[in-house]
Amino acid sequence: MKNGMENIEKFPPIKKKIQYVQEFKKILILSLSLIVYVLVSVWAFDCTRDGGYKTDLFPTGVIGLGNVIGKLLHKAGKIETNNIIVIAGTFYFVVNVFLLFFISRRYLGKYFTITTAFATVLLFVSVFFIENQVKQGFLYHTERFFGIFKTESDFLSDLTRVFFAGILIGIFNGIPLRIGASTGGLDIVAKYLSIYKKKDISFVVEMFGYTLMIFGAVGVFIIEYFYKETGLKELTTQISLSLFYTVLRIKLSALFMGLITSVPQKETKLNC
Repeated sequence: MKNGMENIEKFPPIKKKIQYVQEFKKILILSLSLIVYVLVSVWAFDCTRDGGYKTDLFPTGVIGLGNVIGKLLHKAGKIETNNIIVIAGTFYFVVNVFLLFFISRRYLGKYFTITTAFATVLLFVSVFFIENQVKQGFLYHTERFFGIFKTESDFLSDLTRVFFAGILIGIFNGIPLRIGASTGGLDIVAKYLSIYKKKDISFVVEMFGYTLMIFGAVGVFIIEYFYKETGLKELTTQISLSLFYTVLRIKLSALFMGLITSVPQKETKLNC
């Protein structure tokens, strides 16, 4: 931050105040985006009561992969339901520390690294707090988005959940990237590829999403078929529906993330 502070000193007091106000607004926007992102994820993916969603929307990203690992351990009878989020959050945090240290710090600059580190800590804390509040706290009545989403397979409910998650996750995943930060995880890799390999961020995130979706589907199939002894026909139908809805959700998220990140903007961040 030393270079950033030296640059601030070059500005007159009014300009320095404007710079600090702009940065405060960015941190506020980043924080609100992350909180909404977590809320949407909990409502759409992690039904904490009533046995969970029958039609699974395989979550993607690092925290999504951690979520899949947690669900697989749960379905195998290794952990309780409330420990799924512990596995997901811990996995997300550990992977982010690695990515921040070895990629972001070396190649993506101090500003991106600092803001993404802040986002990582906030998201890590928010996941545990919000999940707990939806399960048994002041957000109890908001479970399954105020009861709108049904736990059993229902075409209209599942499709509504897909559009709800796809659009909002795309928007609130794109906002941090637009202001020079990220939600961490695969966004760090996508940012690196966009700068050094000239790849579109939303496209990279989308491709990662499909890859993790396949891993999740294979894992669920193994657990359900070999551990739960679910019938092959029933299981194939269930996973096929989940794959269809997940592909649609990923496509929507990539579309809206691309819309958010591709709009030209004036650079205003501190040079730090």
